[in-house]
Amino acid sequence: MCSYRGYILGHSASLDLYRCGCAISSYNIIESTADFIPALCHSQISRASSSMVTMGLINVRTPQLKSFLNEESRPPYAILSHTWLSESDEITFEELLRYHDAVALAQSSLADSIASRPGFKKIEGCCKVAAWIDHLDWAWIDTCCIDKRSSAGLSEAINSMFKWYRDATICYAFLQNVKGSAADVCFSNSRWFTRGWTLQELIAPKRLTFYDQEWQLIGDMDKDLKLCKAVSDITSIQVAFLRGTPLTEACVAKKMSWVSKRRTTRPEDAAYSLLRIFNVNMPLLY
Repeated sequence: MCSYRGYILGHSASLDLYRCGCAISSYNIIESTADFIPALCHSQISRASSSMVTMGLINVRTPQLKSFLNEESRPPYAILSHTWLSESDEITFEELLRYHDAVALAQSSLADSIASRPGFKKIEGCCKVAAWIDHLDWAWIDTCCIDKRSSAGLSEAINSMFKWYRDATICYAFLQNVKGSAADVCFSNSRWFTRGWTLQELIAPKRLTFYDQEWQLIGDMDKDLKLCKAVSDITSIQVAFLRGTPLTEACVAKKMSWVSKRRTTRPEDAAYSLLRIFNVNMPLLY
């Protein structure tokens, strides 16, 4: 077990990695973060089990939230990958509860105000596709399925997120600034391809489908090799890793090259979004 100092150095080095410019090569990234990987891999890390982590899912027909206490009780679910809107536009865990309270108490003005926000429309779109297209009853959406009032719950969720994406029946990548096909320039320029968190959301799922801003299907990565090649060209991630080759087959330099052009809103999230890419688990320092 490494020292607390080593733990902090590991965090700092990983944050420095994300501050590197796009022109920095993979070799230089690893050179500049030599302390990062050992610290990350040998710190107070308990590998593995998120089987006992509580996961909140949204019923795609109600949409009510329900907690599932372990992996065995968890039903099949769809999972959403997206880029966040402004805080005032998204719907949080608390706000979704407020919406249901307002509906139950016939407070129509409050319920309508929440339901009119773009984040609520995004939740509705995800739920409709899950119910009507994929015949699922449950979905997971990070904005409203994580109770961020609990720091322990937030830490558990972030450390479990890669596995949740991997275990989902299907993942919907919702590109809210894209309208059209994968051949359109707006697809390759989508903000979704530039964000830190969406890297694991691209690599982890067993099946990933892209949807445009109107929830029209762009393509299915599982069925469309041409789409896979387009995504590979955009992200510099080899098709094999986009189609399920274990990440253990990718060297550190390769993984670092995948993230060199990605950004996060919070500096610390640059480190946390990498954790499961390296198959480690650690407490968060927000």
